Amino acid sequence: MALRFRRSFRIAPGIKLNLTRRGLGATVGVRGAHVSVNSNGRLTESVGAPGSGLYFQQSRRIGGGSPNEQAPEQSPEDAGSSEVCPECHQPMTPDADGFCPKCGVFVGAPV
Repeated sequence: MALRFRRSFRIAPGIKLNLTRRGLGATVGVRGAHVSVNSNGRLTESVGAPGSGLYFQQSRRIGGGSPNEQAPEQSPEDAGSSEVCPECHQPMTPDADGFCPKCGVFVGAPV
């Protein structure tokens, strides 16, 4: 079991500032629909039916890394193996833009 920390501050109606162990974020929206962004560059959109427990949520990375960042090169023996996402640790292959299709973390340039 992990210890977690999250504190949310209401700035104005529909606007919250979120503080976690990993950084700062903001949430904007109304009951049943909101958009959140955090300091790590993750954008999360959520839409649901209030009170029902049903909702749809999708996350993706926004912005880009520094121009000097390069994806690590694969050795010939690793070329055939599947990668593991550094965020969700699921076996995967990057989609067309180099992001994990499950959690949206950048995993490298497409092959």
